[in-house]
Amino acid sequence: MPQKVVLVVLFVAFFCFPLISNGFGISPPFFTADNLVRGSTYSQTVFLVNGQPDYDVGISTGFNLPESIKNWVTLDSGLDFVIPKGVRQFPVKITVTVPPAAKLGAYTGDITFTTKPPKLGQVTFAMGVKVNVSLTIGTGIYHKFGIDLVRFLDIEQGWDPKVSFRYKNEGNVSEVIDGANFELLDRFGATRLAYIQKTRTESPGDFQEVPGFTQKENNVIDFPVGFNLGLGEYWASVAFYKDNKIIATQKTIFHVLEKGTLSNPIKQFVVFVGDNMLYFIGILIILGGAVWFYLKRRRKK
Repeated sequence: MPQKVVLVVLFVAFFCFPLISNGFGISPPFFTADNLVRGSTYSQTVFLVNGQPDYDVGISTGFNLPESIKNWVTLDSGLDFVIPKGVRQFPVKITVTVPPAAKLGAYTGDITFTTKPPKLGQVTFAMGVKVNVSLTIGTGIYHKFGIDLVRFLDIEQGWDPKVSFRYKNEGNVSEVIDGANFELLDRFGATRLAYIQKTRTESPGDFQEVPGFTQKENNVIDFPVGFNLGLGEYWASVAFYKDNKIIATQKTIFHVLEKGTLSNPIKQFVVFVGDNMLYFIGILIILGGAVWFYLKRRRKK
C-alpha cells in the first residue's frame, strides 16, 4: 500500500471514528449463577463504560444464548436504548427467571451490546462488548443469608428507638430471621435502661421473608421502650438471630433530638447550617474575596 494511502487510513481511523479512540467497555464482563433452582429469580447489574461521553450513544442488544433460555433473560433497559451524553457508566440490570418446569443442567452463552452511529449519515465503526453468561439449574438448596449495615438512627423526643439494617440473601431459597433483641443503655454505656425482644411470631411485619438472590436495604425496626427518652446521647446494642443463632450484632451511640428536628424540613435546614457554620463562613469569605478582586480589577480598567 502506498505511503500516502496508509497516512489517509490512519487519519480516518483516529479522527473520523471517535468511538474507537474514546473506548467502550463493560464491567463486570460476566453473569454467573451457579445455584439456581426451578422457579427462582436472579439479578445482576453490569455497567457499560463510555470512555468519552461527548454525545448520546445508541445501544443495540443481542442474545447469543440457547433458544430454550432466551425468554428467561430480561434487561431493565430493554434491547435498544441510549446512553445519554455525559454518562460514563450506564447501569443495565440483567434478570434471569427460571420457569418451574425448566430442564436441569448448565447453560452458557453471551449477551452483546453494540453501539450505533451517533448521527444518521455519519461514518463510524460500531463497537461491541459482551457479557459471558453461565447458568446452572439444579435441585440442591443453597443457604447464604446475612444482615449487615446495621445503624441506630437518631430520633426525636417521643419516638421509639429505631434500627436500620440490610438483608442480603445470596442463597437460592427464601429466608427470614426469627427476631431481634435490643438493649438501651445510658450515655456512658454502663446502666441498662430497657431491654426489648421482638420475634417474628409476635411482630411478623418487622421480619419479612426475603426471596433468594435478593438484597433489601433500609429495613427499619422500632423498639418501644415504654417511656419517653430525654434529650441527649445514648448507647444501644442489637442482636439479630435465626435458627437459634446470632447472625448480626451492633453496639453504638444514637441521639435523641428536639421535636421537629427530623420531621420539620425548616428546622432540619437550620440544624444543618448550624452544624456546618464554619464551612459556610469559609465559602462566604472566598466568595467575598472573589467579588472584591473582580470589582477592584474593573475599577483599574
